[in-house]
Amino acid sequence: MNDNQPQTAAAQKADRHFRKEMHEKAGAAAWAEYQAGQTAILEKTARLKELRLAKEATLPKATPKVAKPKKKTVTRASSK
Repeated sequence: MNDNQPQTAAAQKADRHFRKEMHEKAGAAAWAEYQAGQTAILEKTARLKELRLAKEATLPKATPKVAKPKKKTVTRASSK
């Protein structure tokens, strides 16, 4: 049917039903894509963490530097 011609009530109902189904399918596809992306991110993060820990295990342990205490500065009020 053309969009210019008036639709019957049954045709309008069928059209709404069709659009609703298409919308639900699109939403389900988007959700599946989102979940696949999240799974991929978690897998990449776990792999990179394993690589980082393996690299850190091969490096020699560095001794932490001891920070020198800062000297306190004394401010004096100027007398005029």
